[in-house]
This record gives sequence, structure tokens and C-alpha cells, in this order.
Amino acid sequence: MNEESSSSSPPPPPEDDDETNQTYYRPDLPNSIYALVKKLWTLLVRKDRGYLRVADFVRLGQAMSEEKPTVASAEFMLEQANISGTGRVDRDEWMGYCERLKRMPEELGIAQLTAFIARLETINAKELRALEQIAKKGDMAEAREEEAMEREIQRMVNASQGKSR
Repeated sequence: MNEESSSSSPPPPPEDDDETNQTYYRPDLPNSIYALVKKLWTLLVRKDRGYLRVADFVRLGQAMSEEKPTVASAEFMLEQANISGTGRVDRDEWMGYCERLKRMPEELGIAQLTAFIARLETINAKELRALEQIAKKGDMAEAREEEAMEREIQRMVNASQGKSR
């Protein structure tokens, strides 16, 4: 799309999110690209907090380059997208940031976004497995503590029964 046609066409209407009933900015992107940008947002946002932080841009940079970027690089990406200056990027800012993809041939954008999404899904899965391992170790430690507490309670009961005889 050239500059003239993009400036003369009206901006796309806002889009309602069926899950949250909120209205969000709809960037001027082909539907195929827009769907992938929304999926990328969903993979990047954690715990339904509604915004991206530097750590999320580190993960995005890793998905883009297959190497973990520096924090400074991630901060730079965040600053480019963070129009409001809050230090975090909300969904509308993200969509605005991704609107630059309209300058890219659609097929190339689809290919790149699809690759980023696949890598980010792998990154997320690895992080989830690591968190599950941490939780499993915590569960095992908790079970050992409970067993020790049960033994101590039993010892105390046995001791008190021996004194009462």
C-alpha cells in the first residue's frame, strides 16, 4: 500500500473484543496480518494484565531473532511502541506499533509473524515447563514438611500418652 492511498482512506473502525466487551483500536492492516498480530499479542501478554513490559519485549526479540536480546534492545522496542509514556504498552499502542507492517508485502508479513508466533509458543512452553518443575519441587518439599510434622505430632501424642499411664 502506498502513502497516498493510506492517507486518503478513512481509518478502520474500532473493534469490539467478544471476550471482554471492550473496544480496541483496529489498525489498517490486511485481515490475515491483523489476525496474526492479535495472536502475537495474546502470546506476549501474561496473566491477563492487559499490557506489555520490557520482559515481554525480551521474549518478542528472542522470537524474532532466535537469540535473547539485550534489555536495552527490549527497552528500545518498548519505547517505540509506548506512545503514552507509561513505561508499558497497552493493546491499542501494540496495534498502532504493528501498523507499520502494512508497508511490508502481505505474504512476507504472514511468513514472519507465523514464524515469530511458533517461536514464542516454544519459548512459552519452555518457561511453563520450568515453572512446573519449580512447582513440583515446591510440592515435594511441602509433602516432606507435612510428613515431618505428622511424625512430630505422632511423637508428641505418644509421649503424652506415656506420661498419662
